[in-house]
Amino acid sequence: MKVFKKLMVLAMATVMTATCASALAACKGTSDGSFDGGDYKPSADGTTVQFWGYGDEAEVEVFGRIVEEFNATVGKENKITVKYTAQPAGSYSSQASTALASSKTPDVVYVEDSLVKSWAGNEYLAQLDVKNEDGSYMYPGIEEEFLTEGKIWEQGIQRYRYDVKSATVTDTAALWALPKDIGPTVIYYNKNYMDALDITIISVPANQLKAFNEGNYVDGNGKTKAQYGINGTVKEKGYFQLDDKWYFNNRVSMSWDETTDLARAMMEEGLCDYGFFTEWWFSYGWSVGGDCVEYVTDTDGDGYYDFTLNDATYNYIVADGAQPFTVNEHTYQPGQIISYQDKFTAETYNNPDNATQANIRTEIINAKNSGQLNQLPSQLDAFLEFCALTTDTSTVVGTKSDGTTKYGKGKVSMGASSLGSQQAEDLFVSGDIGMFVDGRWETTFLRSASSLAAGSWDVAPLPVYKEYDSNGDITVHGVQAGHSGSVGLAIAEGSKVKAAAWMFLRYVAGEKGQTMQSEKGFCIPNQIALANSDVFLQADQDPKNSIVFVEAAAVETPGDWWYLKDGDWIRAWANDLNYEVREGDMTVNELFSKNDKTTQEVLYDYTNYTPNTIS
Repeated sequence: MKVFKKLMVLAMATVMTATCASALAACKGTSDGSFDGGDYKPSADGTTVQFWGYGDEAEVEVFGRIVEEFNATVGKENKITVKYTAQPAGSYSSQASTALASSKTPDVVYVEDSLVKSWAGNEYLAQLDVKNEDGSYMYPGIEEEFLTEGKIWEQGIQRYRYDVKSATVTDTAALWALPKDIGPTVIYYNKNYMDALDITIISVPANQLKAFNEGNYVDGNGKTKAQYGINGTVKEKGYFQLDDKWYFNNRVSMSWDETTDLARAMMEEGLCDYGFFTEWWFSYGWSVGGDCVEYVTDTDGDGYYDFTLNDATYNYIVADGAQPFTVNEHTYQPGQIISYQDKFTAETYNNPDNATQANIRTEIINAKNSGQLNQLPSQLDAFLEFCALTTDTSTVVGTKSDGTTKYGKGKVSMGASSLGSQQAEDLFVSGDIGMFVDGRWETTFLRSASSLAAGSWDVAPLPVYKEYDSNGDITVHGVQAGHSGSVGLAIAEGSKVKAAAWMFLRYVAGEKGQTMQSEKGFCIPNQIALANSDVFLQADQDPKNSIVFVEAAAVETPGDWWYLKDGDWIRAWANDLNYEVREGDMTVNELFSKNDKTTQEVLYDYTNYTPNTIS
């Protein structure tokens, strides 16, 4: 099952047919050279490509070099000159959208994944996977280099697909951009604080624990179990005690409790004010199969988006080693979570007491009782766990799915008001935060921070829901999940030099451009093989454990800002969440009481749905 499954079940989109004849030169707005039989035929007078981007000092410097290299090689050979304009990051989106709507548009632009739907809908972008009449792709090389399965991250390419007519994302929806990069999120941690707590850091992936325990595996630190002096059996835990000693395994996800336990240990020792900072609930909810919006259909077959951040129904995962489980004619393999849609049906979604829904419930409960399925927390319970990070142990966070009260976890993190104008990365550098969640883009900043000594920080995977037995073995677990950021490279629909623009876009998104970006350290290449090479891993620099970025890139998906064409449905409840709930000034119950109905009304508008069948 694809990780994008929940958002691709909406409707099958039809790839837009090409409106051009057989060569790019015939496309709307194209006056430069053309593609003839797949070969570029440069314009006799030469072609200039206007390229707009943005970024911090490191990124602007890198893209300046990429442009210079292109102009001196591919550009020179094909009479193409790229002119790079670095726009202010804060105003880029508004400036670019204004320019793209004008007659003087840049030719190649950055497009954030959150904006690709609206920009495609406004006809600002050229579709990249259009085909000629003979069935070949109009933009040469796109199939072999970017659309062949396994070449680039699925989570990278899929976020730039969108069917404008049906407002859906599917495997075959039109492609509007190529990923310039992908930025999965991980935990950055202070190694000095681990030392101060006498915590030994090991680096053993879960699939090598057996070999490590048998003394046949050298971990990421270059040590065997014997060299660490470990006598007991190392379990699949991120933070654990063994033989009266504490250990941290930076290749294995901590459980929710392990994360807060380690954060509290840092705080109780007086090392930092906050042990663990994250401003995103995604890894908690997604780890157990929850989400904040789901697409459902009513009894008439009409579809709409349902606000599900407070879904109190438990989730279920096929147990490791169990037989596949089939429900609603969908089959799930071990380690896969039953989808939201398959907990209900179109006929029973709004009538959970009828016989069909009762049969589904019976199937699931019977499978749970037989050990085929394991029960996971609800989305509501996962959300409460996240909200509890920023509140005191005496503070009521909300009511759990089982009716019990959820209290805070000791204020190991902070809300938006407490953070104020400060940045988490700055507080990490100053030592006020022991661990924080963020993307690869923080690497260049942390490497350059004079107060962070080499080897004083590293990265680890995001937390995952886990339950253990008395021996410390996992009995129930969620899945690795989290959000990744990305910026795409797109060609303006109004560009008159699309053929030349494609040659540059292909260069940046290809091996040469991706290598130059990766060497600076601020992003992960869009190409899987390159991400697994020394070009990205850079074992001689911090963070030494960069492989966790690669592992995260394989499973992490866009944040909720990407789901729909705009963020109108998010703003009200997100503002209350960040500034009220996470500060302990509003319970989760109050959050939903205030925002449920209004958020749902906004969601109906995205599909022009009239809720006359909603009870």
